[in-house]
Amino acid sequence: MIIQFNTIQIKNFNTIHINDKDQSYFTSLITDRLKNYDSDIREIDVQLSDEKERNNGGNFTRCLLNTSIEDSKSLAIASQVDNDNIVLAVLIAVDDLIASLKTVLKRKENALTIGESFMCRKRRLMQDVLPFI
Repeated sequence: MIIQFNTIQIKNFNTIHINDKDQSYFTSLITDRLKNYDSDIREIDVQLSDEKERNNGGNFTRCLLNTSIEDSKSLAIASQVDNDNIVLAVLIAVDDLIASLKTVLKRKENALTIGESFMCRKRRLMQDVLPFI
């Protein structure tokens, strides 16, 4: 699993630039929380930003995880917290990513089961029909 931190500023967002020590901390935090899904995830692009609400002028910290999954579409998970707690924003996003991964992997498992069931029925039908042809 590759974890990258995106420091490119996106329109209207103030990207949070983190030093190597913090990047190492967040990488180990994310890797540890996702250790059960290591073989399912190819890459995670982490984007941290400090944003301002237009209505009430409050600030919040946002974490966006763009995740590439093996043999599946990418997932984009975002979380935001009302204060400057970057760690909390990352933890919430990772927990949401875990929930989404469970759903995606369960669907893949069910699709595989349905596919195997179809192939078994097809094979059985061919065995039953071929002797009469």
